[in-house]
Amino acid sequence: MSVETVLKYMIDNDLIDHKKYMLSHHLVDTPSRIDVKTDEVVYIDKIIINSLPSHGWLEFHSATESRLVRVKKYEQITRHKGHIYFSKNQINKFKVSFIKLKLIKD
Repeated sequence: MSVETVLKYMIDNDLIDHKKYMLSHHLVDTPSRIDVKTDEVVYIDKIIINSLPSHGWLEFHSATESRLVRVKKYEQITRHKGHIYFSKNQINKFKVSFIKLKLIKD
C-alpha cells in the first residue's frame, strides 16, 4: 500500500463525524515544536536529516506518538493530536514534512 493511500485512510478515519475540513501541507526546517490546536490533527509523513553522525539521533513525541529516528530519511506516517516536540543529539539540521487537518464544526 502506498504512503498516499495510508494517509488517505487515516484522514478519512478522522473525518467520520466532520463534513467540513481544511488540509494544509508544510515543510519546516529544524523545528523544536509544532503547535497543534485541539481542532487539528497532524500527520508527519517525512523527516530528512542533513547529516547523521554514527551516534546521532532525533526524537519526536506528542500526546499520542513517540518515535526515535536513527536514519537519514524517515518515511513513516505518524498521527498527532497534540503539540509535537523534537529533541536531538549530534544533529544540526533536519526537515519535517507534515499535513495538518483542521476540523471545522458546523
